[in-house]
Amino acid sequence: MIRGDGPTVEFLDDLAAQELPACSAITIYEVEVGMRPEEEIRTRALLSRLEVLPLTAVLAQRAAAEARAARARGRTLSSADALIAATALVHNLILVTADKSGFPMPGLRKITL
Repeated sequence: MIRGDGPTVEFLDDLAAQELPACSAITIYEVEVGMRPEEEIRTRALLSRLEVLPLTAVLAQRAAAEARAARARGRTLSSADALIAATALVHNLILVTADKSGFPMPGLRKITL
């Protein structure tokens, strides 16, 4: 999401200056999997500025409910997306994403970069 994208980095810097941004532990996994060796230092510096919200039974249950509801509407959610969205919903956070078609949950507050 942030690789070479100046406006995204600027948005995250502005956000961090105003409040402590948070993310799901699942997001850490997704970022780490996609990280290139030469990006490790910069990526870890960014991730260290985030409050990491752990996966809990409550989040897993909410993610399952969201995935079932999406399926009933004819949409398929990955487990990761369902868990990330559930984290935002349960903690009443705004989800920031580069995925323009993802996270189709009613009631989810979202900013698409």
